[in-house]
Amino acid sequence: MRRHHIAAVVALLLVVRGGPAHAQELRQAVDRTRQAWLSHDAEQMLAGSDTVTLLLPGRGPAVAWIPGQAARVLSAHLAQAREREFSVTDVRQVGNDRAYAEARRRYVVAGTSDLLEDTVMLGFVRRAGGWRVSEVRIGR
Repeated sequence: MRRHHIAAVVALLLVVRGGPAHAQELRQAVDRTRQAWLSHDAEQMLAGSDTVTLLLPGRGPAVAWIPGQAARVLSAHLAQAREREFSVTDVRQVGNDRAYAEARRRYVVAGTSDLLEDTVMLGFVRRAGGWRVSEVRIGR
C-alpha cells in the first residue's frame, strides 16, 4: 500500500469515527511509526514516549518499559525478520489523548522462506509534543 493511500485511509477512518481535532497529528504519528517499523528503527518509533508496554510473541505477559529498554527489546525482536509489508488497517481515537492503530505485518524470518503474518496493535498517547507510542502488541 502506498504512503498517500495509507494517509487517505487513516483520514477517512478518523472522519468516520467523529473527526477528532488532532487527526492530522495522529495521521503523521501513525505514518512515522509505520516507516520506523519498516526500517526496524525502534529507537525512532519510541522517541519521546514516557513508558512503553510491549507484548511480543514468546516473551510472556505484557511489560511496561522505559523507552530505551523497550527499544532494545523491540529491536531484538524485529532483527529476526525481513519485513515485506506493514499496512495500517484501522485507527481509532479514544478521547482527546489516546488512540490505537491496528496493522497487518507480513515478514520472513531470517534463514527461512516462509511468509508469516502478524496483527500489530499500537497504542498512542497525546502529550504536549504530539502523539507518542505507548504500547506495542504483536499477535499471530
